[in-house]
Order: sequence, then structure tokens, then C-alpha cells
Amino acid sequence: MGKDMSVADIYAIGAIEKFAFNGLRAMLILFLVSALKQGDQRAFETYSFILASAFVIPLLGSLATRMKVPELAVIQIGLAVGSAGFFLMLLGDSWVFEGLCLIVVGTGFARALISSTLGRLIRERNPENEQSAFSALYTWFNVGSFLGAIMLAGVGEKVAWGAAFLLGGLSLAAGAWLAGRSLPSTPLSRRGKVLALMLVSLVPVRLGFLLPIAWLDYIMGALCVAVPVAMLVLQWRSSRNLTSALTLFVLALGIFVFFGLYEHSATTINIFTDRFVDREVLGFRIPTTFFQALDPTFNIGLGVLMALLLSSRWGKGAIAKPTIRLNSGFAAMALAFLVFGLAYSTGTRSPMVLVIFYCGLVLSEVLFVPSALALVSSESAPDQRALQMALLYVMIGSSMWWSGKISSYFAPGDLQKLGSADFLALFSGLQLLSVAGCLGFAALFACAQWAPGLVRTKAGGR
Repeated sequence: MGKDMSVADIYAIGAIEKFAFNGLRAMLILFLVSALKQGDQRAFETYSFILASAFVIPLLGSLATRMKVPELAVIQIGLAVGSAGFFLMLLGDSWVFEGLCLIVVGTGFARALISSTLGRLIRERNPENEQSAFSALYTWFNVGSFLGAIMLAGVGEKVAWGAAFLLGGLSLAAGAWLAGRSLPSTPLSRRGKVLALMLVSLVPVRLGFLLPIAWLDYIMGALCVAVPVAMLVLQWRSSRNLTSALTLFVLALGIFVFFGLYEHSATTINIFTDRFVDREVLGFRIPTTFFQALDPTFNIGLGVLMALLLSSRWGKGAIAKPTIRLNSGFAAMALAFLVFGLAYSTGTRSPMVLVIFYCGLVLSEVLFVPSALALVSSESAPDQRALQMALLYVMIGSSMWWSGKISSYFAPGDLQKLGSADFLALFSGLQLLSVAGCLGFAALFACAQWAPGLVRTKAGGR
């Protein structure tokens, strides 16, 4: 790693990656429906597959570092490939899916390594501030997401889709330059191996757009089972600490439930906002995509507050304990969905309901996600950190895929004909799932902490 690399550089690179990818994500469903003329159901499937792939690919990014290539080099190459994907989409509709594949693979290779690199830097320089550093990183992620939703998605919806693609490509090119600025000398042959691995990864991603949905269900189902087990086994083999291994196992399950629920803020709720929310303010109709900026806006404010609390003397006490923060995150999510469902059961169309809902949802994210990343970073052995972080992202990806299945279960039928009553049925189901997830995760996490002690006690009694 280059001597000039700073924590601030990692924050900036993370913000740039989120600006481009989450900006694309905020406008993707509307782009697929309005520009490519896909039906709602097909657009949801395409969106879910892109998100799932983007969070499964980080596993290959972690494997690329095993080729004796610095993490920053993989990040640089990945952002450059993602930049090329945006530029390729400028060539017209016939190149859209090829461009999306490049963006998915490029940003996917970089995604987990950004968090892993921060963990390594903090461990080397200031390990006491690990929780605070990851809260700050997550805040910068949301700075990028906020600007992406406003600038990238806003430009695409109101000006031209091509202008948004150009802006996304330029931003990732800037991120690649920033990553390379502090990069130590790396042989071209090793860089070539990483690039070759990325190009090979394009093939299954491109084929995924053509596969029957049932095949993808099997793949994502297998990942849901395999990833928690893999995290458990890897942690046990590296640490021989049962508490640590069980903690990462339960965390993987919690991540799956959390993002399965959270993802509806960018899919089903996006369509609901477009069709059933009064967006007229002083004669101006607020774009649907602008509501996606509520999430990162609250994240920025609450994230800064959380980072300050964690770096303070008081914050090094109870609030910094992962158990408290993780369970509080689930509780905040349950409360957000309860408020949202109750508000819409009265038939209100006020956009303030969305503001309140996103505030509660973001509070859950600020509590849960940075704590999960920091927990993986602190528990993992140095040579396993990148791989464990990538496995966590794979679990997020598979969760995002299955969140679409949750929608189908609670709101069956043609999405193009969904009415308010169908959405209310969906949100009622999400309320029940969020409460069950909250209670279930708290119980499992407590068991992970207490079970090893009980085993040792029984063994000692014999």
C-alpha cells in the first residue's frame, strides 16, 4: 500500500463508487420502464438481478487479492471497468446490458475491498476508533448516494439518460485515478490477471439476464445457505473461537433478513411513491427519484452524529457494543414499517409519511450496517478480512434478490395493475416480517454469545 494513502482517500473512493452505482440504481427501474419499455414485472426482475450480482461479485474481488495484487490495484481496475460500462451505454439501447455488466463487475470487484482497506488502515494506525471509522465511511457512502440520486438520477429523469451515463462514467474514472495515486508499483502481468478475471466474470453476469428466473432462484437459494456456513467455518478455522464463529454466522443471517426488508425502500416503495403519493408542492411536481435522496440525506446527518458519539468518551461505552447497536437497528426497522403501514391504512397520500418512514428506516441502517462491517473487520484474521467482508456482501446480494420474492408473495399478480390495496397487503406483511426479524435476530445473537459458555460449563461439570 502506498505511503500517501489516507483514511480520507478511502472515504472519497467509497463516496465515488456509491455516487455512480447508487445513482444508477435510483433511476434504473424508471429507465427500464420508460426508455427500454420493459413491463414492471420484468423491470423488477432485471433490477433485482443487477443488485444481487453486484453484491455477489465482491467475492471474486477478494479472490483477486490472493494473486499478490494490492487491494488498491483491484479497486483501481474495477472502477476503470465500471467507468467503461457507463460510456458503453452511451452507444445506444443495444449496448445497455453489456454496459450494465461492466458496471456490475467493475464496482463489484471494488466494493468489499474499500471496506477491507479501511479496516486494515485503522487496525494499523488507530484500532480504538474502528467503530467510529466505519460509521464515518458509511456516512461518506451516503454522501455519494445522496449526490447520485439528485445529480445522476435527476439528470437522467429530467434531462437525458445519456447525460447521466456520461456523468457516471466520469465519476468512476476519477475514482480510479484517486485509487491509483497512492498505489505502489504492481507488475503489469498481475494487473492483467485481475483484468482477465473481471472479463471472465462478465460471461455469467451476461448469461444471467437470459436465464429463467427459476434457475436464479436456485443459485440465490444455495448462496443463502452456503455463505453463513462458510463464514462460520472460516472463522472457526482461523480463530478456534466458538463465540466469534457463531457471531459471524448469526450476523450473516441477520444481514439477510435486514436487507431483504430494507430493499423495499428502493423498489416497491419507489413504484408506490410514483403512483399513490401526492408530490405537488407549490405547483411543482417532485420527481419520484428525488425521494430516493431522503435515504442518504438522513444517513448523512445521523451518520455524522453516530460517528461523533462513537468517538466521544461516552460513546466508547454501551452505544459502541455491537450487540446493542445491531439489535437496536432491527428494532428501528420494525418501528419504521409499523408507522408506514398504519399511516397508509388511513388512506393518506401525504409525502410527509415517506419522510417519517425514511427517517426511521435510516436510523436502523445507521445503527446496524456500520456495526456489522466493523464487527467483521475486528473478528476476522488479517488474511481472512477481505474474504469475510466479501462473503458479507454476497449475503446482502442474495437478500436483495429474495426481497423481490417477498413482494411477489405478499402482493401477487401483475405489478402493472397493482392498486393501493395490494400495496397495503405488502406493507402489512413487511410489518410482521420486520417484527419477527427483530425478535429472532436478538434471540439468535444472544445465543451466539451465551452458547459457548454453556458448553464449557457442562464440560467442566463432567
